[in-house]
Amino acid sequence: MRERPMDRPSLANIFALLNTSLRELTNACEDAIDRREDDRLYPHAGLEAGDVFTLTVDWEPLAIQEAFDTANTYINTIADRENALLLQQGNGYVVEKPGLATTTVTWPVMLREALKRVVLLMLYCYPRAVPWGGIRLSH
Repeated sequence: MRERPMDRPSLANIFALLNTSLRELTNACEDAIDRREDDRLYPHAGLEAGDVFTLTVDWEPLAIQEAFDTANTYINTIADRENALLLQQGNGYVVEKPGLATTTVTWPVMLREALKRVVLLMLYCYPRAVPWGGIRLSH
């Protein structure tokens, strides 16, 4: 059974793909905030969820389940709001910002991609000793 390394260089390698996703998400969120082209709820929620992940991965790697749950809460909130906007747009209520509802689709998609990557990375790299309790794969 391989244990997950705790040294920072090894962790950096494990989480490189996740960090790339988070950087892309952060850049997209900051760009939307700067241009004020999107409802501010979405990019700020995206940034906050990304921050939770980054801090947890960097400083408390064993608490990644908590980060997963927190980010997933943001994803669900964003997705619910997006569905409401799409419905309003379909009924003709969101005339002044016709691209708003479809633009918001990117936030939950990008966050979900980051979440999937970290889980798959952990299960792939450490299939018998995952970093949170209760999840064990048998071979």
